[in-house]
Amino acid sequence: MKKIAITGLGYSGLISAYEILQLCENIEITIYDRSAANGAGIAYNSHCNSHALNVVASKMSAIEDKADDFTKWLLDNSLIKEEGVADTFFAKRQYYGKYLLSILVDMQQRYHDLVKIIRVEVIACNKLSDGYKLTMADGRLAYYDAIILANGNTYDSNKINDNRYITNPWDFGYLEKIKTGVHVVIIGTGLTLVDIILGLQEKGYKGKLTAMSRHGLLPTTHQFYKEPMLNYVSEFLANNPNVRITDLFSIVKSKAREAVSNSHDWRNVIDSLRPYTQKIWLKMDIVNQKRFLRHVRAYWDILRHRIAPDTAKQVKSLIDSKGLITIAGRLKCVQTNDQNIVIAYQARSKRNIDYIHADYLINATGISQNPDSYGVLFKQMLADGLIRWHENGFGLAMENDCLLSSKENVYAVGPLTRAYLWESIAVPDIRKQAKRLALQISDDLHK
Repeated sequence: MKKIAITGLGYSGLISAYEILQLCENIEITIYDRSAANGAGIAYNSHCNSHALNVVASKMSAIEDKADDFTKWLLDNSLIKEEGVADTFFAKRQYYGKYLLSILVDMQQRYHDLVKIIRVEVIACNKLSDGYKLTMADGRLAYYDAIILANGNTYDSNKINDNRYITNPWDFGYLEKIKTGVHVVIIGTGLTLVDIILGLQEKGYKGKLTAMSRHGLLPTTHQFYKEPMLNYVSEFLANNPNVRITDLFSIVKSKAREAVSNSHDWRNVIDSLRPYTQKIWLKMDIVNQKRFLRHVRAYWDILRHRIAPDTAKQVKSLIDSKGLITIAGRLKCVQTNDQNIVIAYQARSKRNIDYIHADYLINATGISQNPDSYGVLFKQMLADGLIRWHENGFGLAMENDCLLSSKENVYAVGPLTRAYLWESIAVPDIRKQAKRLALQISDDLHK
């Protein structure tokens, strides 16, 4: 009997365990998570009614081989009336969290002798001649044949010792302490900002919100179109075995202009890239990957990661009423005093420094790029050479899309692999990756 440890019980950890149990025989899995996560993780653990998925329900099955699994769950729980609705329905995120919990419960019932969950932090992983030794925060030791890192999203640790600075934007307990009328400044203008806005409004907040990012760009909105997918990407890849970001940007911009001039939807140009984004990323050298992250990422994020139409209406209404102001600028420094928080920033295309006085400051910059943010286990594994941080700075270095090194039975899945794959944070990407991981585990442990 082979033994596997998984660190993290968000979606990545849950679906990896599920796929391995479906495919592999004579496998025991232990999932470690110090939190109370039950498959939802940070992304789908929201209790705000206003927080919706950013993808239509019909595309959000958690299981690769069951395309309509989430749709069936919604029907079974009377959350939609007919199957066709799922093609245009942006379900509440709390619904999705309950759906993932149902998968976890079913998995535990079906495989109760083969899977267990331990609520403790893993603080060390040491290689042995015949496997790996894990050390827990409470001193316990456990031994495994393979390790899967599925820690998911994390955030930068608190660099300001002040309870008016909200480090973790996904711990929505702060919504209760922010009183109406105060000035809240948010660093970041992406999807996390939208969550914060909707959460505050749901709690009855009325006041001034200021959001800042380098470009000051807000997410675009989903629209439904009937145009067939474009086929320009396969031809581009055939002609560009080594992708340069300037060439890619040029063709995407050209196709978008062509679409708009023909009264077609520009979204189709971006969506037609979707099946190829990982291939494109892997064809870029490190110079072009860094160039993309530095110059193109902000635009890619708003065009690729869109929000539901109803959500967009709420954000627009807030902007129109001057309840939300966005600033394109670079944060320079933050100082605190008894009265407020003082934020110094340099507006885009300006040389002088401006200042904002806030009652609360919220970090909404997204997933941390700092390996130290991932805890003591990562620090130890990095120091011992069991894992490496990718040269582009966005996650772990990988041998392939699941395996960290050909010399180790140490694997990763989900957001930790985005440096290697780029697109590995959304459910449709992770469920495919988890399926491939199960196949690789089966091959590696049964050689």
